[in-house]
Amino acid sequence: MLARNSEELKNKAEKTVKEIQGKAEDIVSDMQKKGDDIMEKIQTMINSKKEEA
Repeated sequence: MLARNSEELKNKAEKTVKEIQGKAEDIVSDMQKKGDDIMEKIQTMINSKKEEA
């Protein structure tokens, strides 16, 4: 019985870790996209300033 409970806890822990990892990967991906968007806006601003000069 104790071994079964231990195995169930281990399985739940592994599932929780995988869920957290998935959420963390989503957050990192979202932050990278936001960073790329910001860099693109900055580059557009730089290019428009060069055209004005």
